[in-house]
Amino acid sequence: MRFFLILLFFTTMLFSFVKDDVLKYQLDKGYAEVFSRLSVQSGDGRMKPLDTLNMDVLNKLTRKKELFGLNHNQVVLGMTFAPEFWKKVPMLEYNSKVQSYNDFYKDGIYTLMLEVAEANKKEASQRTAYDKELLKIDEKLQVAKYVYTQGYLKIFPLANDEKNSWLSPKTYEEKFSGSQKFDVQKILVLNKKALISGDVDLAKEMVKKIAEFQKLYGSKVLLTKEKVDAELFYNKILIFEKIYPFYIIVGLLLLVLSFIKVLREKNYMLIEKSANFILYGLFALYSFNLGLRWYISTHAPWTNAYESMIFIAWAILLVGLIFSKKSNFALGVTTFMAGVMLFAAHLSWIDPRITTLSSSLQSIWLVIHVAIISASYAFLALSFMLGIITLVLFKFSKNSLHVAKQIKESYKTNEASMIFGLSLLVIGTLLGSVWANESWGRVWAWDPKEAWSFISILVYMFILHFRFIAKRSGVYLFSVMSVLGFSTILMTYFGVNYFFDAIHVYASDSGSRVPWYAYIGALSLFGLVAISYKDRKNV
Repeated sequence: MRFFLILLFFTTMLFSFVKDDVLKYQLDKGYAEVFSRLSVQSGDGRMKPLDTLNMDVLNKLTRKKELFGLNHNQVVLGMTFAPEFWKKVPMLEYNSKVQSYNDFYKDGIYTLMLEVAEANKKEASQRTAYDKELLKIDEKLQVAKYVYTQGYLKIFPLANDEKNSWLSPKTYEEKFSGSQKFDVQKILVLNKKALISGDVDLAKEMVKKIAEFQKLYGSKVLLTKEKVDAELFYNKILIFEKIYPFYIIVGLLLLVLSFIKVLREKNYMLIEKSANFILYGLFALYSFNLGLRWYISTHAPWTNAYESMIFIAWAILLVGLIFSKKSNFALGVTTFMAGVMLFAAHLSWIDPRITTLSSSLQSIWLVIHVAIISASYAFLALSFMLGIITLVLFKFSKNSLHVAKQIKESYKTNEASMIFGLSLLVIGTLLGSVWANESWGRVWAWDPKEAWSFISILVYMFILHFRFIAKRSGVYLFSVMSVLGFSTILMTYFGVNYFFDAIHVYASDSGSRVPWYAYIGALSLFGLVAISYKDRKNV
């Protein structure tokens, strides 16, 4: 015990010394803020405010929005203009320790080079947990190196370039010439001089010079002031990250109130109305932020893993609002599920960046196809959750006409939601074929995504037809199948993306494994099915 206390003491002291050093060499906050408004061209060609790129870089390196009390702009621009100092700062987590960039180099040689090469030779399915951790820290080190060498800082547009290329302080000398090259050299020299001497006014003046240079040579793709303001506002408010705890809490509150209302026949109207009022406000805020992301990116916000998850969460909430008058539980379960979906969207393996679209994704058919498919998932998610609620209510249905009435109500809502969901799933899949024909010249190729979409349609068609056959214990069996049937949607959306190599997936990693909590969830659902089985004839 004493050893751990001593270790904790020295770790705290070390962090304190590092923080003091960092604060001593910190970049002026005002200068960093002005600099961060400049337009920059990212690796995928997207034009964005430097503020966004700095946030992406720090998030990639540390999974944090600030470090040692400095914001993302101060940290990343500090790494850019004072690399030798920041290379010694511990900020990269590896092997359960936070290490500096220099810790991975010995006499100028990259110590992980051979191990990384061996890990890269392996198939994704053959890589161990250590291999994956190794490749992850290697990627972080490459990003850090890109920042330290100023390679990421593509803020100088190349004049009269058909591709609208922008270059960094590291690469401009190769392609710039004449007055353009001289102007950039002068700006960089004076900016460095200003930072060394601490002349903030001169440093800010150089930022203005860069902005003028961008306007002169890069006006074709230069961001407007309105676009910059909008994206900086989006970066600042971070609604998607901040809102999900409220959804989870409000959703649980509504669920508890719904169970009390059904089981004890008591109403807490004031609390319920207050929760609904908060929820409508949060939904409006969510919708605004989704629209803001659309405006910033100039394309529909459902074209990558992160965007699809936040859009499906929004669609789930909308479906809950639509059915809120039909079921006591609809709004509670959808709010809670949307919160969980948003929480999952902000896990470390999901990339939240706004990216450019490949040619195959620049289609109106994609926008319609994904929107309809996402809406179908939302309806089927409600069906899944109402199935669980119904199975829970079966345990309290004995000698209770009120509970039996609520079970039938949930069953009818479940049925309607599933019909809507299946209809949209069929339409969305057909429109996906139109998009596939436009993008790849074929309507259907039995790609894993397509195959599982077809399987999902068959499963839900079977469930909806089976309810006409199984009159005895029909409500119970329908509820069970609505729960189990949702596994095909999970496989279509998550499983295919992370367990198969497919043509059109948001992310593919055939080496991924089913997380432990998925097994616990599956066992819990099977347990609920088994426990409620003996009460199946109560309704």
